[in-house]
Amino acid sequence: MLSTLLYALAGLCLAAAVILWWTGRPERVERPGTAPGPGSAPIPAPAPPRWTPPPPPPARAVGPTPGPAPAPAPVAAPPPVLVPDRRAAEERRRLVELCIDLSDRLADENAALAGRLHQGLAEVGVRVVEPDGSVFDRREHDALDVEPAPSPQQVRTVASTARAGFVDRGEVLRRPGVVVYTSEEPS
Repeated sequence: MLSTLLYALAGLCLAAAVILWWTGRPERVERPGTAPGPGSAPIPAPAPPRWTPPPPPPARAVGPTPGPAPAPAPVAAPPPVLVPDRRAAEERRRLVELCIDLSDRLADENAALAGRLHQGLAEVGVRVVEPDGSVFDRREHDALDVEPAPSPQQVRTVASTARAGFVDRGEVLRRPGVVVYTSEEPS
């Protein structure tokens, strides 16, 4: 174990030496406020840059010009186009589908975990639709079963949700499957 650490330390020292040699800066770094140690040379001043900027262009003559120069038209940058990443959108869609499937499997086995899954879906924009007590609408709900209404006022209302529905940012992923109150006894 100790020999492995020593080899690792020696490798790091060797790497540091190679980096210093490669960059050509073998100078010694002193702590601020301390005098250089014995045998150390002062750190040289940085060399002047090898490149110097070109001189400015000559000044133009001031006075009448042969004709009016057209003013350059301002160029407006086009607004950024946000292109959705199709792969990311497809991966998100697939993950949402898997979460919906898992939610169905957990509904009877572990209601608390299914509830946490619904909460997580809501955090990313997927709304769970459980229309218990609302008026049945065949355009929004799938009637899976019927049961007699306890009172005449509850006829054609949703008795319970057998399978939750899901809406992702306004897009219906699945309509809820519901049990509907009816005025008739099932035959």
